[in-house]
Amino acid sequence: MHHFSNQFAWVCCSLLILFSSCKDDAPEILGTWVCNSGYTEECGEFSDSFDTECDGFEVTFLGDGTYTTKYEFEDVAYEDDGTYVISGDFLILNLESGNEAADRFTLTSSELQIIQEQGEGCQLIWVYDRL
Repeated sequence: MHHFSNQFAWVCCSLLILFSSCKDDAPEILGTWVCNSGYTEECGEFSDSFDTECDGFEVTFLGDGTYTTKYEFEDVAYEDDGTYVISGDFLILNLESGNEAADRFTLTSSELQIIQEQGEGCQLIWVYDRL
């Protein structure tokens, strides 16, 4: 019985190390991201109706589940903050406020893409670079 429990502990420990190392290799959203560009896909004739300008838009995701944004509009600087939750490939902002936004996202170590569904297959995609 003693041999079995040692073998079981070894297997459990090995699995924990394996899964924790896999998790560590996954890119994290934490940190500051600066919007590089915005574009549309599958929007047809409506593509021109979207404002895809995002110069100067910055978002910082903190480890406590909060985020802050900084941006300029007509030469006036604005800052905002809120909360975020990640669920699968969805980034959900301000869930507790009742005014939440849920958008799909993709993430690499240097690039964050936020994909906003506009209906009928049309997508507005924002590309952020890690600062």
